[in-house]
Amino acid sequence: MGNVALILKGKVFPLEVQVEQFMKVKEEIEGLIGKEATSELLSKSLFVLVSGSNDRVNTYFFPGSPLPKLYTVPQYRDLLLEKFFSQIQVCLSSIAS
Repeated sequence: MGNVALILKGKVFPLEVQVEQFMKVKEEIEGLIGKEATSELLSKSLFVLVSGSNDRVNTYFFPGSPLPKLYTVPQYRDLLLEKFFSQIQVCLSSIAS
């Protein structure tokens, strides 16, 4: 419920922060059950990654946003996708190690 309350208050965690939190939790689990057991646990886990479309609407199209001067819509879309896939790679690398 904590994250929902933060979101309702207008506080959202960027994907980078969520990945950092995942890495910290993984380290905590490793400290409790060991690296091998953590790898086994994660190999049997289901992960859901969700990236909101509001990143594009609330930042690019927001009145007064400097982004339209820096990027075309396709360039900004590609930038968001690049960041998203980069963070997925970080998660996958962490799970594989």
